[in-house]
Amino acid sequence: MFFTQALRQTFPEHYPDGLRDLMMPMVSIKLSAEDAVVLGGFNMAFRAAMTGGGSDSYFSDGFLDTLDAAMAQFPEGVMPRLGYCSWKAGSVDNIPAIGTRGVLQVMSRDDPRIGRAMIAHVVMNEPAVLHLRPWIKIPDWAEFRMFIRGGRVVGASQYLHRAVFPAITHNEAAILAALQQFSTVLLPALHLDDVVADVFVTPQGTGFRTTLIELNPFQPETDACLFSWARGGNFDGSFRFHRLARPADRPVTAAAGGAGALSPPPQDDYWTSGR
Repeated sequence: MFFTQALRQTFPEHYPDGLRDLMMPMVSIKLSAEDAVVLGGFNMAFRAAMTGGGSDSYFSDGFLDTLDAAMAQFPEGVMPRLGYCSWKAGSVDNIPAIGTRGVLQVMSRDDPRIGRAMIAHVVMNEPAVLHLRPWIKIPDWAEFRMFIRGGRVVGASQYLHRAVFPAITHNEAAILAALQQFSTVLLPALHLDDVVADVFVTPQGTGFRTTLIELNPFQPETDACLFSWARGGNFDGSFRFHRLARPADRPVTAAAGGAGALSPPPQDDYWTSGR
């Protein structure tokens, strides 16, 4: 695989400072060319495609010292990832990586996506960056995907779109308000006009606070959740989630079509218009 410019710009190492301010605290460590080969060597896909280095080598003292210092900032553990992706294959439990040893255990797993990514990094001579973020447990209902085209939000959807979460229906107005407010700070901070932002909400006062998780390319390879990429996409500015059925005597204030989607108002100003 090779990294297109659109894909590369969604890697956290390319985020502007203002965008990183909208995320959980993150420490980024650039791997040397030699350490990149060591990391790649833990993966079968990399070993099959490349020669030299790999499983009989080990990370440099410089990298290990930097990792030790970084992990001192995260006593509760981290979720490590590369710019392209995180480690998922072989991960039975969604648990934090504790200390340097825990991160190295994750990094030494054989993960096909990581292997392919490291091939691209080495072949393209593009530095690989390890990102360390504090591990937190995000409730399944609390994660959303915001679709941004031409510098404006054109839709938002629950992330785990095959499930029904009562918490979204019960907190619909407050969640929507939090996403709308977040768009007013997200859009000016973005370095891309077309992108997909994964976010999560947490209770704050009588409402919710929104935090950025990561960016994805605005293209069909990114899951459209409750929208569709067919015929150019049906991103109509709505907020989509599976709505619980309401009692017949309770007024319904939003359209029920499109997998429980909210229809945008006629003024088409459901979200901030953009930059």
